[in-house]
Amino acid sequence: MFNPESFEPQFEEKKETDVERLETFLGEVAEKLKEEGVPVDNDCRIDMDAFKDVYPPESVEGNKRTVEDFENKWYGSSNKSEIKKEKSKKKGEQLEMLVTSVFNKFLGSEFITVRSAPYDDIRNKVDNLILEKETGNIVCAFDDVGDTSGYRFKEKERKILERNRRGASIRYGLNIKDGELSLEPRDNIPVFCLALSEENIGDGMKRSESSFEKKSDFEKKLFDYFVSNLNSQIKRLKLEGNLNRGIKEQLDGFEEIIKKFDK
Repeated sequence: MFNPESFEPQFEEKKETDVERLETFLGEVAEKLKEEGVPVDNDCRIDMDAFKDVYPPESVEGNKRTVEDFENKWYGSSNKSEIKKEKSKKKGEQLEMLVTSVFNKFLGSEFITVRSAPYDDIRNKVDNLILEKETGNIVCAFDDVGDTSGYRFKEKERKILERNRRGASIRYGLNIKDGELSLEPRDNIPVFCLALSEENIGDGMKRSESSFEKKSDFEKKLFDYFVSNLNSQIKRLKLEGNLNRGIKEQLDGFEEIIKKFDK
């Protein structure tokens, strides 16, 4: 005879998704960056509120409203948690997360790798900032989902070359002055494209380790690919004779540092 008092319902434990697992790790990365004095939120994005001593607070608030208006229109919602959930489903967002995770693991303590402020992401079309601590040299990257070879990829390379004739400008930037981190706008920043196929992004999400100590073979392959890609683009840019001086100086400095990782 069935005794209802002896029945204990069994609840299946919810399995953490690949996105949630990587978000948790990026939260750990963010805490580490904050300890170094780098103003980021829990997604490793530059915190715009930290610039209220750099710009008038009302200017920063206006930039934040620009971001909110864009996201509300793009996602058809003003609910921030719902927007974040929808964002995380997009391959472009996942690639940006992967780049941030992998570079923080493998570049070591010589670099600061963060996601750009939401305003610079939208207005200036850059996703990641990579800052070399010793010199203050900085480069930007934008992530691209799709072809990594063939005609369409050649078109991407051509557009990158055009863009690098002046370089990128960011409002919410980082610099190193006299060994101290400085919050300021940056100009003449070399821009690179880090492209990956949807299949590789999916593999990266599944095969990433959620700790600094553990590094999967696939993460190492991703890092090697990204570094090789950066070096290839640097060499292509340096063939150009009409790059402005600021871009060339940044390229020269970054090339010397990054090439030691290209093995």
